[in-house]
Amino acid sequence: MRLIESKALLPTRREVAVCVFRQRAVFVICFLLVIAGFVLTGQFTSRYRVEMKILVRKERVDPVVTTGQNSTPELQSLTVREEDLNSEADLLRGDDLLRDVVVQAGLVPEGSNDPITIAKALRKLQRKLDVSPIAKTDLISVSYESSNPERSRRVLTTLESLYLAKQRNVRVNDFQINFFNQQVSIERNALAAAEAKLLDFTQTNGVVSAALQRDLTVRRMEDLNQEQLQNEADMANLQGRVKKLAAQLSTEKPRILTESKKADNPQLLQQLKSSLLVLQLKRTELLNKYDPQYRLVEDVDREIATAQRLIDDQANALVSENSSNINPIYQGLETELEQATAQLFGLREKQVQLARSSADLEKSAENLVAKDSEQQVLLLEVKTAQDQYQLYVDKLEQARMTHALDKNGILNVVVAQEPVTPALPQNSVLSSLAAVLFTGLLLSLGGAILVDVFDPTVRNAAELGEALNVPILAEFGRDIYVERRLP
Repeated sequence: MRLIESKALLPTRREVAVCVFRQRAVFVICFLLVIAGFVLTGQFTSRYRVEMKILVRKERVDPVVTTGQNSTPELQSLTVREEDLNSEADLLRGDDLLRDVVVQAGLVPEGSNDPITIAKALRKLQRKLDVSPIAKTDLISVSYESSNPERSRRVLTTLESLYLAKQRNVRVNDFQINFFNQQVSIERNALAAAEAKLLDFTQTNGVVSAALQRDLTVRRMEDLNQEQLQNEADMANLQGRVKKLAAQLSTEKPRILTESKKADNPQLLQQLKSSLLVLQLKRTELLNKYDPQYRLVEDVDREIATAQRLIDDQANALVSENSSNINPIYQGLETELEQATAQLFGLREKQVQLARSSADLEKSAENLVAKDSEQQVLLLEVKTAQDQYQLYVDKLEQARMTHALDKNGILNVVVAQEPVTPALPQNSVLSSLAAVLFTGLLLSLGGAILVDVFDPTVRNAAELGEALNVPILAEFGRDIYVERRLP
């Protein structure tokens, strides 16, 4: 019997050798597959790498055109930015450029126009072509490797010529001039339409400057308001004066006494005396017939007494004789009151007229406000159209200058290192053998261990205990027996 030992975390060399021996078929198959993979991928084939370098530079800069009519153009920096390098690198990786390289460099059979064949060759070229900007320089490195050194050089030479030709086409292409000519024509028509709309608005509404007329109307309204306030003050003063004149006029008389005379009434006195004499004669006649106590006599006595009393009263009463004339103060107050009343009536009429004029001006101001808003929109449209037209005119002049300068061969890229045919391959046979041996051994060993781990065959008591998930107390058939107690 022997002691059942627990497994170590890492297998020993003996266990690895036993595992490989048990799974020797898997080990051999994996090793052969690695060798076949290296052979199929051409790792034992000599690879020839060709490299060229492109220098990106700025020999001139274009002025930045702004919307100002007399603005000073700002010049850009001559330093090549990382964005410029990346842009040129993207041009070199472009499908259209590489498709022409595939056809002209002989990567497809001559005269072949099959799109599938060209697409496959293009994909293969993209995998083998490396285009990358060199850090902290203005250079772009372009490399390509294949099994044929002459083919590698021819591919990069073709790429160089097509790339430079594309740069020239991009620089001297006059699509910008055509575009800006078209935009100038469009903006000119838009400006003419905006000006015609503004002119039609001016002629229809009879308003040259709604804002100016509105301000004048508002100023006139303010003047009318001041005039109304002054007119109200004048009316208040006149109303007070009219009341005062009416009060004074009520205290004065239309006429004044100029002469006053007092005298008795001789005619009345003479008539009374004649009546008294008749009564006395009548009494004398009655006394001749009757006693003094007789009723008729007493009546006559009473009449005589009354007549005597009237004669006495008339003798004491004096008759007044007065003469008067027109009062000039009353006449002046009356004339002044009439004038003040007429002025007050005129001020009231003026107040009504001012109120009507103020209402008309207010309505006109409101109308001018609406017209001013519409006119401002039209003026803004005209100003915007003018700015856009001037901008595209400036852009057109800039495009013409750039086009004229680019025709003289001014480019921003140049090939700093030409591609040359390599004399030695990029890889060696010994390095390929070392790589295949290392890779084959590593993958084969891993495959054998993996298959052995997942193999369901039970080979010893420990594996049996693990499979049954029960503890192993003893193993018979051995010289040593040790009982392992359960925990």
